[in-house]
Amino acid sequence: MNKISMYFKSRAFKRGSFSAALTVIVIAAVLVLNVIVTALAHEYYWYIDMTKDSVFKVSEEGMAIIEGIDDEISIIFCDEADTLQANLYQKSVYNTALELSARFDNIKIKHLDIYKNPSSVAKYKMTASTSITASSVIIESGSEFRVYPLTAFFVFNDESYQEAWAYNGEFKLISAILQVTADEFPKAYFTIGHGEKLVDQALWNLFAEAGYQVNTINLMEEDLADDTRFLIINDPIYDFQGISADTAGKRSEIEKIDDFLDDFGCLMVFTDPDTEELPELYSFLREWGISFGDYTVKDYDYSLTTDGYSISAQYAVGQTTGASLLSPITELGAPPKAIVRYARPVNIEFTDNGSRNVSAVLTTSHEALLTDENDINVGAGKYNLMTLSRETRYIDNQAQYSYVLAAGTTNFATNDYIGQKAYANSDILYSAMKQMGKERVPVDLDFKPFDNTELDITASEATSWTLVIITVLPIIAILFCIVILIRRKHR
Repeated sequence: MNKISMYFKSRAFKRGSFSAALTVIVIAAVLVLNVIVTALAHEYYWYIDMTKDSVFKVSEEGMAIIEGIDDEISIIFCDEADTLQANLYQKSVYNTALELSARFDNIKIKHLDIYKNPSSVAKYKMTASTSITASSVIIESGSEFRVYPLTAFFVFNDESYQEAWAYNGEFKLISAILQVTADEFPKAYFTIGHGEKLVDQALWNLFAEAGYQVNTINLMEEDLADDTRFLIINDPIYDFQGISADTAGKRSEIEKIDDFLDDFGCLMVFTDPDTEELPELYSFLREWGISFGDYTVKDYDYSLTTDGYSISAQYAVGQTTGASLLSPITELGAPPKAIVRYARPVNIEFTDNGSRNVSAVLTTSHEALLTDENDINVGAGKYNLMTLSRETRYIDNQAQYSYVLAAGTTNFATNDYIGQKAYANSDILYSAMKQMGKERVPVDLDFKPFDNTELDITASEATSWTLVIITVLPIIAILFCIVILIRRKHR
């Protein structure tokens, strides 16, 4: 018993006890430090995007777009942070939101648990059929909100949503922030009164997501607002009203369109092989160097379908206005396909006519065919599927532009091709908004392909990072021990 008592009083026991206690303290300190650093990293977004093109990092262009917004904004996730971080897709969106929140004091991250409290998202359901799941993201400011499924933040290879090939989260989040905080938007109008069909809401939604206030207009009865940037004529059946005895004393529809373009507006026209002859509208478009052919285009070698109608269009190249519109897409290493379904040729009447120049945007291959209503071949060669006409005028020595974009298909902007982000159709239209429109809208933000997510660091840099990570904590522990030993020595 005395030996045991003496052992507990011995210097060996005291040293061993001190070592054990110090070990426990160091381990506890490391654990506490890890918890603190993790919490701070989460709170202040202490993360480094090492991908080559900073795929997941918010760009300075994106930050600048929302720099002046003072409204309180909530980015709401419908699951816990740990769950979001465990899923690659959810983590990507969540980290982008965290970065925005770390940069701007008025942007807050919130979490809802729709499993424990399903009613917490009830106010965000626009209709009884609105679906909000654990992966949904809600952006809210005041009484305005937008709800997005997780798939909305990515670009997919196909409509099955099985494989995302690009990240579009920066654009989507910033676009939503602009929507819920804006006092007013630049306007985009779809014409009505000529049998126009809005087959689905895809093109309408595309303009809305780009920051435009979208509505319809009957030009026979209304005038375009001064802040209108886009006028869209989509699949008209009946002609537009020109100058005639019926318009005496008032402006005709064609005159209103002409005045709108004179005021540096932008016009988009979509027709297809079934569109009837529209003398007034077509005569006006010829003044802009554009006309529509009478036949249907097929391109069997570059079609997704055996009938030759679903053409994988060729992108315009060179120094033309049409080619520059496509540059955000054609500069990608492997640009996605642009699909033009059931099209007629768009003819260029002149390439340059003083202040106006016209160029192709999308074309067929050189092996395309023209067929008549009986499906008989009547021509072969390369045909334009979409063109862009630009008028340049100078105001105070500054170039100002008006644009007319013409497409020989009404399917280009339907949900089959722009709603799923499987093809480049939506991005072509976004690029058109960026080039043709003047307002600051988030079309400046391009999606970021995952092809560029490799770590852009050398082997020596990777070694350096590894050494830093594995030595910092041991050094902290050693310094901690030295401090304690010094303090004990001078007692």
